[in-house]
Amino acid sequence: MKTLLLLVVVFGVLTFSSASSISEPDSSVAENKSVAVTHTTTVKSMSPPEWPPCCQPVILSQVELASQFRFLPDNITCTSQPAVYPQHSCLTNLVPDHKVECSYISGNSCEPLHQYTSGTNKSCFVDSTVPLSSGTQWFDLYNTQNKTVQLQYFGYKLISGDHVQGSEGGGFDIGPHEKCTLALSNNYSQGALEVKPVNMTLEVSYYSDGKPYTTATPSLTDTYNDSGTWQFDGNKWVFAEQNTMAVPEFPFAVPVMLIGIISTIVFYRMRFR
Repeated sequence: MKTLLLLVVVFGVLTFSSASSISEPDSSVAENKSVAVTHTTTVKSMSPPEWPPCCQPVILSQVELASQFRFLPDNITCTSQPAVYPQHSCLTNLVPDHKVECSYISGNSCEPLHQYTSGTNKSCFVDSTVPLSSGTQWFDLYNTQNKTVQLQYFGYKLISGDHVQGSEGGGFDIGPHEKCTLALSNNYSQGALEVKPVNMTLEVSYYSDGKPYTTATPSLTDTYNDSGTWQFDGNKWVFAEQNTMAVPEFPFAVPVMLIGIISTIVFYRMRFR
């Protein structure tokens, strides 16, 4: 009876500890935009002893689908036709009382340009031939482990309706509980969005320690001229001001606490026999 009572109390403490560690987003900042999601692990042709652990070593933690517009200074004259210098072209019907810088990248329509921003200012790839961390669209990766994680066969997919755009890379390392940023845009676009930021799912796959993992977002949209980004709080994706959501730590403490509970139960059973 004492052993059963102890188990109930300890389990109650565990449940309270896990729940209290989840920070609720500010509803006024999040603009009531949140999507519940559960990260999944993909296992390919492996026997049970080789299965990956319950949680991915590296997860998606923040996604920028559309950074803020770039505005022209008041002393710059707008042009309504394709210009030799793109900074002289602008749109006046997107934001009241502002001239949004645009460029005739293809065709005869003027594409609005966006600011180059970053989640961490640290590129996931150190190779200069790979896009840097700064861009109009980007995502952050977070290492959940207490050790450096080496990612191999890294790749990502951008899925929007029937349109799928993918990219493959070699591999890179992420330090313990560190984050890095990978930009989705390139210099050719001059700040135009690379992919349409509506109903888009980002899927990242990689190998770590010889095991395959896949982590993905739900379908996300960002059509606002704001500084908000989609951020994962450990339970759901929330639209909030950039870098305001704490990275999830609590799911990875649970296995350690369970080991402590089991040890305590075994100790008391031996003691009261």
